[in-house]
Amino acid sequence: YKENGESLINGLPFKLDGYPSSNGTFSANFSPSGKYLALDGWSNPPTINEPNVWIIDMQQFLRDPSKTIDPIVSINTQRDYCMFFGSDPVFITDSTFVINMWRATGADGGYHEISIDGRYIRKLTKPY
Repeated sequence: YKENGESLINGLPFKLDGYPSSNGTFSANFSPSGKYLALDGWSNPPTINEPNVWIIDMQQFLRDPSKTIDPIVSINTQRDYCMFFGSDPVFITDSTFVINMWRATGADGGYHEISIDGRYIRKLTKPY
């Protein structure tokens, strides 16, 4: 979350290369074991050519929170899956998460399962 314009994980400030500035919005979700954190962020205005989901190894972060975080994977939903507006990653296992993605036309929207290494697994729901 943000506090006084600073991004925090478990109350510790963090720096992540390429993470949206303080005027952007973001969400975060821990894996069931707490080993990984999925960060979702949007710069304001949104930038299509930059990642919008980052998977963080929490053990690496907690070893030295003062260092800039190097995510184990950075996902750009447009480049990687031809989808716009990937958002709200939610872990379902320690190795997979669900993300809401859709195309600009609204076609192929819904929830999709992605592995923590950035591999597309499957579509879980139909568009609404």
